[in-house]
Amino acid sequence: MRLLLNFLLVLASVHIQPTSAQIPLTDRFLSSLQYSGGINDEELRNNLITYADLSFSHISSALQSLEAEESVQCYEQLWYIKRVSNSTAEGKAMYNKMVDAWGKPEGGILQGNWYWLGRASECRHVTFPRLDSPTIHTRQSLVGFTLGHSRLPLTQGACLPHSCDEQATATVFHTIAESLGIERVEVHSVTFEQDGEYNAAFGLAVAIFGILLITVAVGTGLDLYVQHSKDQLHVSDLTNGDANINDDLSGSEQVSSGYKPLDQRDKIRVHLESNLGVKCLLAFSLYTNVPKLISTKSGPDTIKCLNGIRVISIAWVVAGHTCFYALQGNPAVYVSNLVEWYGTTVNRFSFMLIANCSFSVDSFFVLSAFLLTYLTLKKLSERGDRGVPAKFWVMYVLQRYWRLTPSFVLVILFTVGIWQLLGNETVVQWQPWLDEVRGCHSSWWVNLLYLNNIVHTQPEQLCLGWTWYLANDFQFYLIAPFLVVPMYKMPRVGLGATLALTLVSCGACFGISFGNNLPPGGTTTIINPKANLVYNTDYDALFVELYIRPYSRFCSYGVGMLLGYLVYLKPPGTFRMPRWANLLGWFLSLGVLFAVIFGIFGVTNGHFPSR
Repeated sequence: MRLLLNFLLVLASVHIQPTSAQIPLTDRFLSSLQYSGGINDEELRNNLITYADLSFSHISSALQSLEAEESVQCYEQLWYIKRVSNSTAEGKAMYNKMVDAWGKPEGGILQGNWYWLGRASECRHVTFPRLDSPTIHTRQSLVGFTLGHSRLPLTQGACLPHSCDEQATATVFHTIAESLGIERVEVHSVTFEQDGEYNAAFGLAVAIFGILLITVAVGTGLDLYVQHSKDQLHVSDLTNGDANINDDLSGSEQVSSGYKPLDQRDKIRVHLESNLGVKCLLAFSLYTNVPKLISTKSGPDTIKCLNGIRVISIAWVVAGHTCFYALQGNPAVYVSNLVEWYGTTVNRFSFMLIANCSFSVDSFFVLSAFLLTYLTLKKLSERGDRGVPAKFWVMYVLQRYWRLTPSFVLVILFTVGIWQLLGNETVVQWQPWLDEVRGCHSSWWVNLLYLNNIVHTQPEQLCLGWTWYLANDFQFYLIAPFLVVPMYKMPRVGLGATLALTLVSCGACFGISFGNNLPPGGTTTIINPKANLVYNTDYDALFVELYIRPYSRFCSYGVGMLLGYLVYLKPPGTFRMPRWANLLGWFLSLGVLFAVIFGIFGVTNGHFPSR
């Protein structure tokens, strides 16, 4: 059952990963609000208002003005569509559906409503039969473009024949802009519909998930049968006990001996409970496991405050990612009043709580290291002079790998085999998963070795890119015994080594950031696009070389290990801190927290320090 729970937890972290071709770069998305004076820029405002007049007739006129070129199949097919729409009622009806499926500007264009999907489902059903050539089919695409000299990206759905590639689509948009009197339009991305395939990976995924569901159903049924048998036996024992009170004890050999022979049903139950295969099936029982999963009871040794830290941290992760995807123009989290939101919310001092949400990941590293160090030291202490056998350390590694990997495999299989199909027959904005699927096709083995934070880290190679955390955590888990055991046997050596590695990791972060001229916070480039004039905002330097590498992440893990050792020395309930020390600790911790979260407020608002 843990397998299913882990699978659902990892799957819950799935989010839309925008492709570089579909989503404008951050410095393109919000730069107009900084470089060109925002919507108050006269050229930008006039172009937006002019483009807001785009209507059915403008699109239709632009499409019909294109001349047929035999060398360009798209233009030739558009010319045929123009001819058939003017000559037959059926052709006219299909043509109207094609133009109607285009995205068109909506209200609020000056407030940031720059994303017009159109109607993909209507576009898919547009066909133009031809006697001498194959039928013309249309498809919806998302076109990212800019108007005039502004760098403000607009995104519009376009319904065109399958033969229209990026260049032909760009020509269509140039023609539309000219018909509106806009001198310049630059198309920087065209994303076409891409349907997933029912391939071997799909068949394997369906088979494995089908087997898993059958196992859960059988295990639940067996569990219900065993529990029902126990209940019946309990009732039978109570009834027989009441009857035997009134019986003549000397006349009952069964009562005098205290033995009650098992009936056939009881024998079956006992056999089932002792069978290894049945025990494995019972492990998948919903009847037994669901109450355990939703139980709020805690054990006597549970450190309850850790649950609160986990809840706050995961909420921090969700809030931060939601805001950043909206600021980056991710279509999955689109905001139609981005200008208003940016001007009234993003520049606030309090928004630093969201801007620095990446520290929520560090809290999970601290918790993981704390629990591992604390529990391992307790285990070593319980063993005492007997020591820990080699078998313990072998199982230490194998159990961790077995705990993570089966659910990890299921998520990868789900992504490659099933998830790629969930975007079929939907709008284009939900289909960038295909890049993630391609990454898993080539890099799945890297994930299962937990090396996906070291190798195959380029965007086109990533498989479930957010699982870099699992790789780091597993690698730290492997090296932890080489620090925890010395902590127990030779505390000065163990603590010194842990502290040294923590400081080296901090130095690595500083060295990489300073050497590559990275911004003080990765979100700086989102909140203030002018940062790319001062800092290096390259994706590889920021994400690949700094954010996901183990040598830049161990610093928080090392802090967790040191904390685990301190709590091991002074377990909860055995140490009472003086009031002055308690107040001083709160003052220092909150001061550091405040500095870390709010310290770069000036940088995010354009007050860049000189090097």
